[in-house]
Amino acid sequence: MLQHTSRKAPRIQHLFAPREVTFRTGAPDAGKVRTLRLSTRKQVVLAGVTGALALGWLGSLAALATSRIETEQHQARLADREAAVTDDATQVARWRAEMDRVAQDLQQRQELLETVAGMLPADAVADQEAASAGRVDEASGRAQRVGAALPEGAALLRLEQRQLALAARLTRYAETRADRAESAIRALGVDPRTVRASLSRDDQLAMGGPLESFSSSADGALSARFERLGTSLTRMAELERSMTRVPQVMPVAGARFSSSFGYRRDPFHGTAALHAGLDFAAPQGSPVLATANGRVSFVGTKGGYGRTVEITHGNGLMTRYGHLSGWKAKVGDRVAAGDQVGMLGSTGRSTGPHLHFEVRVHGRAVNPLPFLQHAPTLLAGVRED
Repeated sequence: MLQHTSRKAPRIQHLFAPREVTFRTGAPDAGKVRTLRLSTRKQVVLAGVTGALALGWLGSLAALATSRIETEQHQARLADREAAVTDDATQVARWRAEMDRVAQDLQQRQELLETVAGMLPADAVADQEAASAGRVDEASGRAQRVGAALPEGAALLRLEQRQLALAARLTRYAETRADRAESAIRALGVDPRTVRASLSRDDQLAMGGPLESFSSSADGALSARFERLGTSLTRMAELERSMTRVPQVMPVAGARFSSSFGYRRDPFHGTAALHAGLDFAAPQGSPVLATANGRVSFVGTKGGYGRTVEITHGNGLMTRYGHLSGWKAKVGDRVAAGDQVGMLGSTGRSTGPHLHFEVRVHGRAVNPLPFLQHAPTLLAGVRED
């Protein structure tokens, strides 16, 4: 160590050999000349101080550069955080806008479902809370996304689950009632396939349209579910409406059967002939009643029927009331079962006061007795819940 130091000494003495610096002070011509003697020791001290100052300056520059880099990095992180907050706020705003749209759709659908449910028996819509359990997977994608993104969206998800359960129950109920109506119509000898097609346009209860418009356009499966409900309710309504047009009310109250449907001995010629209806004997002028809902299609005199009223009921059904003494209806009148359309008489080919009553299906005479005897019971059974 001492040898190493001793070797450095001559170098230092060579580099910092004693020097004299001469300089003039004052005016260039009149100033004094001064001499500054710099010993080796002074030069070493001055060099050390200068080096220390230089190192300190370089350190300050390095610290300043490091601080600037850290500041820039911090500002970049702040910018990233601000951008993330902005993105989150934008996403939340989108979710809230979506939630508003979902809430509006659900509210419209809820109002319609409540209207439909209000027209049906209470047990058709009972126990919806239990029925809606475990149906999260059937809810719409929109409602599930909103429910997961926003706390208040969970209530909308639960509401849609209850709506789905109610729609499913109403659909099953409507299909059951429609099947019963179809079976009853078939039991009366009427082809149920012609029922809905024969209903006039202004008599149809087209509930499918409104239900479809209240379903979510963004979820095809959900729309299909409510469309099925609308179709089922429409089928039920049309079949049950058509059943109100099936003869089911006695055309003359308190009358007795005086002649049945089918072949019999003709009262005027004594030969076998087809009697295309039922005869009801009652006092002259007794009220003659429409046996089902329909529209009066003929009022006037018709050959051997005498004074006659005909009512078209749709479904290919027509009822005819003959031998009347007078009318209480005119062509185009809409009548309900039990409305008076005429007075019993003995006009036309008749042997005494009575009503000749016919039921025709697509123009073919059929026995009216099954309608009058069984229709009330069959129709009542359709609405058993």
